[in-house]
Amino acid sequence: MYDQPTTTKGTIMDKTTKSLAKLREIAPAGTTLYTLLRHTSQSGMTRYISVFVIRDGEPVMIDYLIKGAGIASFAKREGLVVTEQPGMDMGFDLVYDVADRVYGKGDALEQRWL
Repeated sequence: MYDQPTTTKGTIMDKTTKSLAKLREIAPAGTTLYTLLRHTSQSGMTRYISVFVIRDGEPVMIDYLIKGAGIASFAKREGLVVTEQPGMDMGFDLVYDVADRVYGKGDALEQRWL
């Protein structure tokens, strides 16, 4: 799909660095990330969310990059990002965390629900 990022010396970067570089590439500052609530646990404490970015007019799921960058937990079986805090907008919180990790400031990316 996309070329693997490499350092200027041509060596392969570690998984976290590659994921952060790819997030910077496909979601530049100011980009809107779209969140989709896939499932909520019966207690309401755990939510399974997918995150998308629009590239060339098509939605691209970036859950695997968020996992690779170590930004959020990931449910292997469901293949979705997991958040575990009740009583707040977890889509906003997740995108804020992504922006903070990737750009060093939480308001660098926008968030909208699908």
